[in-house]
Amino acid sequence: MCTTTGRALRGRLGLPRTTARGFVRVLRTVPTLLAVSPVVAPPAPDRADHVRQTGFWFRADETTGAPPPGLVEFLSAGEPPVYFGLGSTPS
Repeated sequence: MCTTTGRALRGRLGLPRTTARGFVRVLRTVPTLLAVSPVVAPPAPDRADHVRQTGFWFRADETTGAPPPGLVEFLSAGEPPVYFGLGSTPS
């Protein structure tokens, strides 16, 4: 978090300042789980040691693909909601 917003948040949380170089250094060392099947994304031969490919994750209690009743009611109650997401963009 090297942006102005990131600096302000780090200041409020009492965390030390960081730089872009420091952020990249952390990204290259922090343990990372890659939750995708090796069939879909074969492991790269030069993948870093801190990255572990686990395969897809599934909840043990998932028995159907049906959404919960509350979600069905919400979606049926009015105009379709709008979703905007940045996926797995690091912050």
